[in-house]
Parts: sequence; structure tokens; C-alpha cells
Amino acid sequence: MWHAWIGACLCPILFSGCVELLQEYCTTYRGGDWMDFVANTTGVVLASLIAYFGLIPFIKRKDSRGKAL
Repeated sequence: MWHAWIGACLCPILFSGCVELLQEYCTTYRGGDWMDFVANTTGVVLASLIAYFGLIPFIKRKDSRGKAL
């Protein structure tokens, strides 16, 4: 399960970094910005924490027949 969480966090962060690099070096009308990268990384971390601590307990809770609620 941890591999999925690492991939779910790492892939968007790497993608965000690639987009910022492409904006800086491959376009003439846009520029990469470190603060955009920091904001994207912060969003990934916060969303992952909310999902882990908010959704996982809800998903793991089961009724008496063993079905997820």
C-alpha cells in the first residue's frame, strides 16, 4: 500500500517540475517559477494527508457483513 502512496505523491511532483522546466526553456512567452513548483508540491502533500487521514479510516470501516460502507 505504501508504494501506491509514494507513487501518488511522487508522480505529480515530478510532473509539476517537468512542466515548470518546459515552460522556462521551451517557450518564449511563459516562464518557469519556483513558487509555482512549491505551491504544487504543497498541494500534493496536503491532498495526500487529507486522503490518508480522512478517507482511509472511512474506507476501512466495514459493516457486520464485511462490505465497505
